Amino acid sequence: MKNRSIIVISLIFFILGLLSCGHKNSTSNTRCIEFMEIPIEGNVKTFGEKLEGKGYCCNGDDTLSRQIGYDGTYLNKPVQIILYYNEETRDINIVRTWFRGNMPNVASLLNEYTEKYGKCDIKADYGDVFYTWKVEGGYIGIATDNSSFLAIDYSNKELNY
Repeated sequence: MKNRSIIVISLIFFILGLLSCGHKNSTSNTRCIEFMEIPIEGNVKTFGEKLEGKGYCCNGDDTLSRQIGYDGTYLNKPVQIILYYNEETRDINIVRTWFRGNMPNVASLLNEYTEKYGKCDIKADYGDVFYTWKVEGGYIGIATDNSSFLAIDYSNKELNY
């Protein structure tokens, strides 16, 4: 009887160990979406400091709208980078690149992203068009009216256009 109890207890610990290892492996393989090789996770200030290290200049923190702006160049065009964050935790949610006037070619950009990320969801609303790709670790979205603005969003959460 004593040997049977030892075998049962050993078997229980063995199964619990396997379950624990499986859980650790599944969470460690989860990747976070990145913008310019910076993971979109954690504190927005830390993310902003990494942007500054890449040459972007902060132009202010709008706590009412929960966003911090940075000026710089992206895709060889002048751009404003807007970091949206959670009000309570100040964790970053979305990185938006905002082009006005001097924009990359929208059709070429859409083709490039579709080749790289596959089929996208398309939504049109009042002359604006929104393209969204689900990618490993998050979402990428392009919002445009094809003439006066272009925004590319990188998010660790689903984009709600």
